[in-house]
Amino acid sequence: MAVVWRAFDTSLERDVALKEPLTPPNADEATAAEFSRRFVREGKAAARLNHPGIVTIYSADIYDGRPVIAMELIEGRTLSAILEAGPIEPHSVLAVLDQLLEAVDYAHCRGVVHRDIKPENVFIGEDGRVKLADFGIAHVESSAALTQAGTIMGTPGYMAPEQVVGAPVGAQADIFAIGVIAYEMLTGRHPFGLSTGIAPATVMYRIVHEAPAPLGLDLYSPDAVRLADIVSRAMAKSVESRYQTAEEMRLALYAGAPSSGLQQVRSPTGNGSALNTSILFLAGVVAVLTIVLIYLVAFPHQPVSGRATTELVTTSTVPVEGSAEPGGGTGRAEESAPGSSVQPNDGRLPEGHPQIGSGN
Repeated sequence: MAVVWRAFDTSLERDVALKEPLTPPNADEATAAEFSRRFVREGKAAARLNHPGIVTIYSADIYDGRPVIAMELIEGRTLSAILEAGPIEPHSVLAVLDQLLEAVDYAHCRGVVHRDIKPENVFIGEDGRVKLADFGIAHVESSAALTQAGTIMGTPGYMAPEQVVGAPVGAQADIFAIGVIAYEMLTGRHPFGLSTGIAPATVMYRIVHEAPAPLGLDLYSPDAVRLADIVSRAMAKSVESRYQTAEEMRLALYAGAPSSGLQQVRSPTGNGSALNTSILFLAGVVAVLTIVLIYLVAFPHQPVSGRATTELVTTSTVPVEGSAEPGGGTGRAEESAPGSSVQPNDGRLPEGHPQIGSGN
């Protein structure tokens, strides 16, 4: 629906991205003019969103008769480019969802529904920060008249069932799209067959009428079990059966999460990780003291090595917070290196991939 140019802002001396819509070739003059006005108006509505997880809009206006949105240029890659290498390890999926849902909830709380969330619109910066772009067809409460009832807008494969049939959409449509993206990250395939070359009409029919194939994850992994339940609810056919807010879905990422899962996903309150660390440390100390006591009772003439005790403390204490504070990154997507793999060993992507960490 649009083309994006890399440009240089001569006033502030910085690189920016310029987005220009592609007006339908058969549109008459009045339709084209209305299309341009709507594009600029919705661009200005998105510009009021000031969040580190949302691409910053600098300006939206008509220049020399051409509608243009000037925005932040992101140095990084799209999630779609990363997914070309295959599925992503559950720890990194949690980190991406955490940041994406936080940004989407921020937009929803300000009356903006994206309506076109897909891997191409999710950028992973070089610092690991997740940024959501392209609010070109966003629904804004204050300008609801811009979108006529019965109009189908979105990308086949990521539209919610109500979006496919032209019904009114709300925050739950974005949640459905995020569920589809989570499914893709975990499995490396689209839940309704979009990645296999099936016709868009067939994909949309499946979205409305058919359940996706099971995730097929290793259910011995606590993260995989939790994510399977979250993805299933996010992609429910009925609006009422899904998470009603992005924050509700985000909080589900933490429900019953083991410490290993929280290493890559920060606590939504900022205090949960510190509390878990203290509890685990005390449990480790108690365990070590118990072992030492048993050792002394069973072998009273054998000295207890201070080195052995240190090693036990090390192995008994499980750290909770392990991700560094990411910086703010900007830039555009680049293709992934041939032969690269998205299979992190410690919740991070291997060398050659942007590190997906939690955003603060």
